[in-house]
Amino acid sequence: MPLVGDELTGPFTKAADAARAVAEAGRDQQDLVGQLAWALSIAVLVFPLGLVLFGWLPLRLRWMRRAASAKALAAGPAGRDLLALRALTSQPLRRLTRIDPDVAQAWRRGDDATVDALAALELRRLGLRGGR
Repeated sequence: MPLVGDELTGPFTKAADAARAVAEAGRDQQDLVGQLAWALSIAVLVFPLGLVLFGWLPLRLRWMRRAASAKALAAGPAGRDLLALRALTSQPLRRLTRIDPDVAQAWRRGDDATVDALAALELRRLGLRGGR
C-alpha cells in the first residue's frame, strides 16, 4: 500500500512464514508416519514368518521324515514286527494290556492280531493311521 507501506505487509509476511513452517512440519510428520507404517508392516510380517520358518517348519520336516520311515516299515512284515517292538517298549502298560493281558508273550508267539495291534498303536503315536 502506498501510504501505509511496510507496516501493513509486515504482519502478513510473518503469518505467511508461520504458515510455511506449519506446512513443513506437517510434511515432516507425514513422512515420519509413512516410514513408521512401513517399519511396522514389515515387523508384523517378519515375526510370524520367522516363527514359522525357524520354529514350526523344522519340527514339521522332522515329523515328515519319521512318518515316512514308519510308513515304509509298516509295509513289510519285519517292519510291522519292529513297530510292534517299539510299541512294547514305549507305550503305557494300560494300553498294552488292552491289546492282550500277556502282550509280550503274544508278540513272541508271532500272533498276527497282536503284532498288527501293536504296530497300529505305534503308528498312531507317530500321528499316522495304523493298519495294513
